[in-house]
Amino acid sequence: MTIEVLTGHTGNIGRHFPASFIPMKTRLERSVSEMEAELRGLGSPISSFVHLAGVTTRAGCESDPEGSYQKNVVGAKKWFEAAARVGVRHFLFTSTSHVYGNPQSHHALSVNSPLNPLSLYARQKMQAEEVLQQLATQYPDTKLTIARLFTVLSPAMKPGFLFTNLHKRAQAQDFSPIRGLSYARDFLPMDEAVRQLTALSRWMEAPPVINICSGRPTTVRELAEKVFAEYGLSAERIPHGPPSPGDIEWLVGQPDPNFLSYLDKTLR
Repeated sequence: MTIEVLTGHTGNIGRHFPASFIPMKTRLERSVSEMEAELRGLGSPISSFVHLAGVTTRAGCESDPEGSYQKNVVGAKKWFEAAARVGVRHFLFTSTSHVYGNPQSHHALSVNSPLNPLSLYARQKMQAEEVLQQLATQYPDTKLTIARLFTVLSPAMKPGFLFTNLHKRAQAQDFSPIRGLSYARDFLPMDEAVRQLTALSRWMEAPPVINICSGRPTTVRELAEKVFAEYGLSAERIPHGPPSPGDIEWLVGQPDPNFLSYLDKTLR
């Protein structure tokens, strides 16, 4: 019998994972040996390891660059090394679509699209990808998959995320300007994002890098209209706010057709 584990079980996404995934409690600041000891203490072979833990907001990274680097890059490296030492079959690292930056054209982004991370958070995720890919060559028996996750929607997410803020605005009947209303994103409901990540962690034929996305563009205004309509309001009155440096106008992913086929089979 094999088991499945994850880090970041109290985070926005981790707390929605199936109960079959055993949460890791060793903190990112701890040593590889301590992480390895926790994994060995489970007493069963580990088939899947989903790494979600880290500093996941731009503000959190920018307020503590060194601390967030230690968690987002060094922490990921240590957990992969610990997982590989105990023979974990598949290590899934959740990265972000923001590693692509601001594309030059409005076409769906493939995993081979140029990377141009604009925020410190995105740069740290790209650094973690590179560190893990290099380390994985030393542990060929542990499969590494990097999942670039696009925008996840859930009103239960922590403050500071777009969907949470839109719900708060609607509740307060706040029609003040919103920056980037015309910007397009690739939105995934929380349950679909978790379904895809869960399935991906169990897919031993997964590619080295994959987008977790819908492949469909939705503007921020379209999303705002949908949220405000839930409260009997119209978002048409909301004006555009002034753009800011580093804004990303288009961030829509290209799904992996083989993974979509695998997802269909898991539903049968």
